[in-house]
Amino acid sequence: MPSPFPGMDPYLEKHWPDVHARLGIYACDALRRQMPAGLIVRVEEYMSVVDDEQERLMAADVRIHELGNPHSSDDYGQQSKSGVAVAEPLIIEVEIEPATSRTVLVLDTRSNNRVVTAIEFLSPANKIGKAALERYADRRARLIAGGAHFVEIDLVRRGGHPMLVDPAKLSPDYAWPYWVCVVRRTERFQAELYQATYRRPLPAIKIPLRPADPDAILELQPLIDRAYVEGQYDQTIDYRVDPEGPFEGDDLSWIDAWLCEQKWRT
Repeated sequence: MPSPFPGMDPYLEKHWPDVHARLGIYACDALRRQMPAGLIVRVEEYMSVVDDEQERLMAADVRIHELGNPHSSDDYGQQSKSGVAVAEPLIIEVEIEPATSRTVLVLDTRSNNRVVTAIEFLSPANKIGKAALERYADRRARLIAGGAHFVEIDLVRRGGHPMLVDPAKLSPDYAWPYWVCVVRRTERFQAELYQATYRRPLPAIKIPLRPADPDAILELQPLIDRAYVEGQYDQTIDYRVDPEGPFEGDDLSWIDAWLCEQKWRT
């Protein structure tokens, strides 16, 4: 079943490690079919090492999946040699891993795999904490200085705003919950800003490539739709409760009204 939202589903932020991983792979799939000869698309993963004395950049993501009881449906299904009833535990799988940032890279195989374009799907690992913001800004600056186009896709409301465009400096008309920013290496003193919200479908954005190549087109809404369906989030998200904030203006009241209209709330 698809998400009830026409655009970004704000409830997916709670499940961002999984959604984030899917978006990178799906974006690669979508862009690969548009690449001209000599260009390839890859997903790069990177993590930051955190000093205990510094701000915590990455909290461990612990996900517990219920696997059920493989032995018996009874609470006490076995006896020890001494005759004492032994309780059967519920078997669970625990995954502990650091939050990982993923960048989609367009590489030029004819120029020693030079990075042509970097596409960053932001996550809390980029946005929460002064050190995280500084590390991300440094990585972005190095890529742009190296001659790469840079695309920032921020579909997470939590944390700071590490993007080159500071939302606080824009008109209230542009107070969107999500942001997409494209900086072309040939026009580094201007940025292309796309509106992204849950009220309307996410935009199809232009991905710059080499000077002689036409822009590739990355449709963001199908990526989110696919992540929702393949992640089976219709089975795990409870739309009767409000999503985690922060929210601005009438966003939360709009979400309530929309979910009632779509019959996900009463």
